Amino acid sequence: FALVIGIILFLRLFELDTLQAEIYGDIQIVIGNMQDILNGLWPYHFILSSGPLYHYLITPIILLTGPTYSGVKLASVIVSLAGLAATYAASRRLVNDAFALLVLFIAGVSFWLLIFSRLGNSQIALPMLTMLALWLMLRAIQSGRQREVVACALVSSLGLFVYPQSFILPGVIFLTLLCLGWVGHPLPRKWWVSFILASMPGLILFGLLVASDPSNFSGYIGGKMEVQADTNPIIVLIGNIARALMAFNVQGDQGFRGNPNSLPHLDWISGILFLAGIVFWLTTKERRRWLPLWLIPFLLLQVPSMLVINAPVEVPSASRTLGVAPIAYMLVASGIWWMLQFMRHRARRWLTATVATLLLASILILNAKIYFETYLSQLPYGDIPVAQRIAEYANSLPEDTQVYLIGCCWIEGMPESFIIYQMDRPQNLHQVEPGDLSCLQLRSAILPAVYVWSFGNEIPSPALEPCKKWLPAQRYEYQGRPIFNAASLHPELDTSLSPLQISSMLEQGDIQLDDQTTHVEYSPIDIGSIGDLFDGNTDTLMRGKNANPMVVVLDFLEPRDIRTLELDLGTMQHFQVTVKLAYINGNSNSVNHDYENLPADPHISIALPESPQPAASIRVEIQDMNQLASDIEAHIHMRELKVK
Repeated sequence: FALVIGIILFLRLFELDTLQAEIYGDIQIVIGNMQDILNGLWPYHFILSSGPLYHYLITPIILLTGPTYSGVKLASVIVSLAGLAATYAASRRLVNDAFALLVLFIAGVSFWLLIFSRLGNSQIALPMLTMLALWLMLRAIQSGRQREVVACALVSSLGLFVYPQSFILPGVIFLTLLCLGWVGHPLPRKWWVSFILASMPGLILFGLLVASDPSNFSGYIGGKMEVQADTNPIIVLIGNIARALMAFNVQGDQGFRGNPNSLPHLDWISGILFLAGIVFWLTTKERRRWLPLWLIPFLLLQVPSMLVINAPVEVPSASRTLGVAPIAYMLVASGIWWMLQFMRHRARRWLTATVATLLLASILILNAKIYFETYLSQLPYGDIPVAQRIAEYANSLPEDTQVYLIGCCWIEGMPESFIIYQMDRPQNLHQVEPGDLSCLQLRSAILPAVYVWSFGNEIPSPALEPCKKWLPAQRYEYQGRPIFNAASLHPELDTSLSPLQISSMLEQGDIQLDDQTTHVEYSPIDIGSIGDLFDGNTDTLMRGKNANPMVVVLDFLEPRDIRTLELDLGTMQHFQVTVKLAYINGNSNSVNHDYENLPADPHISIALPESPQPAASIRVEIQDMNQLASDIEAHIHMRELKVK
C-alpha cells in the first residue's frame, strides 16, 4: 500500500510546476473564480460550462498557495487523490482490500486520469463525485442504513454544479439504486423517497441558477446539442455512440489538451484487461447482482458526450467522460484479478507473483511513457512554457519597471493573454499590438521600461526601424529553444537621429473631412487634438510638441481633385510650407513657399499644381526657420487646415 501511494504521489507531483506549465482559457476561468472568492464576491454562476462547486471546494488550498497556476495545479492533484481514495473505498466494499489496492494502482498510474490530475482544471471533480456516490450506495446496501442513502443523494446532486456532463449524475445514481433493488438487493422503497427528497434542495438551487442565466444554458451549453440543417441527427448520434464506446480500445479524444495523439483512453494492455474485466462480472450469479452498480453509470455518464450533435469531431471526449474513468480502471483491475485467481490454483506461487509484477510494471511504464513523452511532447511548442518564462522574467525586474508585451501567439498560439496570472506585479504589464508601436511611443514610455516580443523578429515592429538601436534585443531560451526577445528601452542610445527623422515619427488617427472619413498622420502634439485642425473654428488650435517641421498627412480613402490648400497658423516671423501630393498613378508633385513678417495668426492660401490624376494623399510640412538652430523646443501652432 505504501509503495502504491508513493508511486501515485510521485507521478502527480514530479515537476508539477514546470510540466503542463502554460495557462490556457479554462484555467483562466478557475483562477478568475478563485480571485473572486478570495475578494469576497462569492460567484455562483456558470462561466461557459464551468460551474461554481469546484472553486469553493479548493478554496482552503488556494488560501495557502494563492490564486496562482501552481496553486491551482496542486489543488487539482489533491482533489484527484480524494477521487482515488473514494475509488479505493468503493472497490474495497465491492470485493476486498487486495482488489481495492489493485484498482488503486491502475487508477493511480493510468495516463487518462493523470493528465487531468495535473492539469488544474475543474473536471477532476467528476471522478471524485462519481465514486463517492457509488461508495455511499454500497455502504447503504451493506449496512442497511438509510442515512447513507441520504448522503449518496446529497453527493450526487453536487454534480449539478460542476459541469454539464455531471448534470445527470443524480438521475444516474437514482436509476442505479432502482436497478440494484430489481436484481435482488434488499432496498426498502422509503430509500427511494429519501433519495428524491434529499436531492430536492440541489435541484431547486440548480433551477434558480439556470433561471438567473438562461442564455448560457440555452446558448453555450445547450448549443452543443443543436442539430445542423444539413445533418441527420440519428446518424450523427449513432456515430457518436460508436466512437464513444470505442474510445477505450480503438481511438480516443482528438484534442491535444486532454488526450495524446487520439490514442485510446487506456493503454493497450489495460484495454485487453478492461474487456476481460467486463466478462469477469458476467461469469457468476453473485457478480451479476452487482452489474448495475458499474454498468449503468459507466454507460449513462457518457451520454452527455454522445449528445454533442453539432460537433461530432469532439466525440469521444476525454474530459466529458472523465467521470467513468475510475469505473474503467475497476474493470481493468477485474481482468487482472480474474487472471490471478485462475493462476493461483494452477501455477506455482512464485510464477503468479512474477506475472502480476511484470504486468503491473508494464502498465506503469507504458502510462508513464505516454504521459511524460507522448502527451507532453504534443502540447504547444513541446510544452515549452513561453508565458510562464516571460512572467518569471518580468518578476525578476525592479518593481517600477513597466513591461510592454508586443502582440501574442508567436508560436503555436503562445503566449496567450494570461501572463498576468503568473506575475507578481500584473499592473506593470501592458499588452501592445505591433501596429500601435512607433518611435514616438518609445519616446513617451514611462521609464524604466522593458519590451518583450517574438523571438522570430529582430525588432517588435517595422515602424521602429528608425530607432531600433533604442531596443538592443536579447534572445532568451529555455531548454535550448528560443522563447522571446526582450530589451530595456534606451531612447538616448541613438544620438544619430536628426530632427527631421524624429519629426517623421508620426502618430495616426481618423478625422471627418467633408463628411468623409480620412486617415491622418501627424507629428506629436501637446496642446489640443488633431480634430481641432478640421473643426472649422479658428479659435481652437493644436500645438506641436518639439516637431520642426510640423507634419500633417492626409490619406484619402477616396482619391480627390485638390486645387488649393488653406492654412490658419499661429504667429511665426519666418516659416516655410512644403506641400507634397501623391497621385493614384504613382506620380507625385510638390510646392514650397517661404513666408516672412506676416501679420499675427496668418491665413495663407496655396495654389497646388494641376494634375489630370486625383490625389491619393497630401503631406503638409510647416517649418519654423527661426527655431532651426535654437536650443528652445519648437512649438508650431496650427488653427485650421482645408483642402479645396
